[in-house]
Amino acid sequence: MARYSRPSGPLGSSLSWSQVAMVEPSYKFACGRKWGYSRILQLREPPGIRLIAGRAYDEGINALLGARMAALSASEALNTAWKVAAVSFDQGIEGFREPLEKAQADSYAVMVEAAIACFHRELPGLVPAALQSDHSYTVRTADGGSVSVRGRSDYIEPDGTIVENKLSGLARWNREGEWDEAWVAEHRDQLVLYWLARRAEERRGIAQPAPVVPRARFDVIHAHVGLKEPKLRSLVLEFDVEDERRALAAVRNANAIIRDGRLSARPGPACDWCGFRDRCRADEVARGASFSDLVGLRKEVVA
Repeated sequence: MARYSRPSGPLGSSLSWSQVAMVEPSYKFACGRKWGYSRILQLREPPGIRLIAGRAYDEGINALLGARMAALSASEALNTAWKVAAVSFDQGIEGFREPLEKAQADSYAVMVEAAIACFHRELPGLVPAALQSDHSYTVRTADGGSVSVRGRSDYIEPDGTIVENKLSGLARWNREGEWDEAWVAEHRDQLVLYWLARRAEERRGIAQPAPVVPRARFDVIHAHVGLKEPKLRSLVLEFDVEDERRALAAVRNANAIIRDGRLSARPGPACDWCGFRDRCRADEVARGASFSDLVGLRKEVVA
């Protein structure tokens, strides 16, 4: 059996934000076991069709905004985005884990194209100051060490607003327009860390592409196969000391969980699209722990 290799030393540990989100239990879709499969066992998670479509959308939007920054016309920018997204999607489905009928693949490709068109139509004047910026922020931990958190923002506006752009198959708001608080909480912390990273860089004298302000925004496109028309909604966030405290606490807790190897499974809705689902179920059966052992009851009480 392979030995569990914890992050090296009390100093110099490093996590991506996606890893923090995967193990921090206060987040709705966190699952420590998934982190273990991916990072310790180094298992590759086969991409699902939704992930392939999401990646194609992301690359298309990057191409669209890059074209706007290069002062291409609106039609040229949109056509560039569609072409880049189509290439990404076609490359993705070549390695798809399950047989995929052409009609199904085409329906997802059309959905991606429509989502990009929706973004282009609803945000026609958006020309960012920076695109795909890398961020890194070092957080001091309770044991005197530190952990560096890495991430990449989608774009930064000229006024300094950090923006996270999402393609979501689920509406992240209800019929009254109220946002899903659990979803917002998880992704807000991500953007807080990006703002802290920019603030730290500015204090070290590193030039920034736009003013550093405690503000971010979600641009979320709700689109899925069968939805007549994609919908875009935006949510602006203003950060304060409490946001900073909460985000840093999440990082410290996630780091402690990983270092201690407390990588428990979190069965829930995310299992439906997890690439490790079959392996996880098999491991759970193989574990064979009785109910009394799991909950700490004496066997005579159960009997």
